[in-house]
Amino acid sequence: MSTNLTTVASGNFSKTEANFTGYDLLGNRIHIPMRQLEAAGIKKGDKITFPLYCVTVEKEFNRLDPTKKDADGNPLPLLKADGTPDTFKRIQSGSLFLTKEAGIAAINSDEIIADERRIALIESKVKLQAAATAANLSEPLMADLLALA
Repeated sequence: MSTNLTTVASGNFSKTEANFTGYDLLGNRIHIPMRQLEAAGIKKGDKITFPLYCVTVEKEFNRLDPTKKDADGNPLPLLKADGTPDTFKRIQSGSLFLTKEAGIAAINSDEIIADERRIALIESKVKLQAAATAANLSEPLMADLLALA
């Protein structure tokens, strides 16, 4: 999966200060959940020093019908004429970073972990082969053992 780091060049808190609306360098709107800002040490109403960096994802949401509520008082989805929920897509921050370096390190971490896992597997096969050689196992048996590792 391709992961891109996006620069958040500007933005503002929502009217309720429950979320943040950021804008990339091209002016595309990016929804940033408040919990991500708080995790980065930014509180509601703080003056934000730009740029911020995020990995964006496109998410689909149901439009809500403010006139219809469930038993708990939550708005129900607005339905289209065919009875299916009316939806919209929004670009949203999946992860937020205060520095470009932190974002790059996080994006690369999955590949680094995969590389470390491959190295550990090779090292364990080398150790197994050394132990099999020390035990004077035959080549076919050694090959079978390495295939299982």
